[in-house]
Amino acid sequence: MSSKKRGAIELQFNWIFVLIVGAVILLFFFVIVTKQRDVSQLQIQADVSRRLESLLSGAQTVSETAQIIETPRLTLSFDCEGYRAGGTSPIKTLSAYSLDQIKGTQIILFSKNFNIPFRATNLLFVTDSQTRYIIVSDDSLGTNILELIPEQVDRQLISYDDLMSLEEQNSNRARFIFVNPPNDDNITIPTEFRSYKDEKVSAAKIDSVSPYDYGRVAYYQKQGLFLDQTASYVEYIDDPMMLAALFSQDEEVYQCNIKRALTQAMFIADLYAKRAELLANSGLADICNSYTTSSITTLQTLKNSIKAKTADNIGATSAIQDLEGIHSNVLELKDRNQRLLDESCPTLY
Repeated sequence: MSSKKRGAIELQFNWIFVLIVGAVILLFFFVIVTKQRDVSQLQIQADVSRRLESLLSGAQTVSETAQIIETPRLTLSFDCEGYRAGGTSPIKTLSAYSLDQIKGTQIILFSKNFNIPFRATNLLFVTDSQTRYIIVSDDSLGTNILELIPEQVDRQLISYDDLMSLEEQNSNRARFIFVNPPNDDNITIPTEFRSYKDEKVSAAKIDSVSPYDYGRVAYYQKQGLFLDQTASYVEYIDDPMMLAALFSQDEEVYQCNIKRALTQAMFIADLYAKRAELLANSGLADICNSYTTSSITTLQTLKNSIKAKTADNIGATSAIQDLEGIHSNVLELKDRNQRLLDESCPTLY
């Protein structure tokens, strides 16, 4: 073999060797950069989780005020156990009512007082600026729901006649709220929303009892061109619980969170019952003692009704009587507390 030919082969081999070494070096740096990016992303998610934990706790203590929180673009996942940011470990939080995922760069937080009739706790609601809430109603309850949701949330009220002509507005998700529909045929997806992915469209149907103090909510999820009911009914009493049901992803999340709130209410009812017993034995005037003594039984009944409610499935059809009983107890306590106030007596709460 001539020296020229041998030199050419050696040159080709050197180039091949350089290409292989170069590829290995590039792959090494690609792996390093990818791992560093993943670590950075997890660090950002962890920082957001810690910051959000503090914000959620703060928002739960301040009722009737909405906050818009600016965050890096990420996905928050909510369930019965709490929430997580991306791939971080879940962080438990009390009674946060939300769809299963919150996305984007703006998180909206607000809370409502949960009174039965004394203050039990605040219910915390979480959503984002990319989720649209469409309230479909032909009665005054729809207007009431619209007013309960802060204006920072993307929400609107339409009639059943206008449902099918509703225009899509480039929202990331849509939650339809069907209020006292005339029949189940009205629970349908508007034409422009049928191209959405199934997980992007959900609905809650509310069947209320006049004057809207209590009722039931069923959940639906888009399946192709239709909305399919995903679970049995859950139940609510008064506006905060109603809103909690409407903002929850499904029956499981609502039941899990509302049981925590009701359990807290049960303990507080027990404390007020003991307070009423002390007042009744403190030598009150006859009229004051009469109202206070009768309230002891009502408070104990309320506590036992809540205890039964938290022990059973909230969605059980037989539990609607328990809700009516709780509602009746709440009205009695409101009336007696007002009468005590009118008579210049020590009040129950």
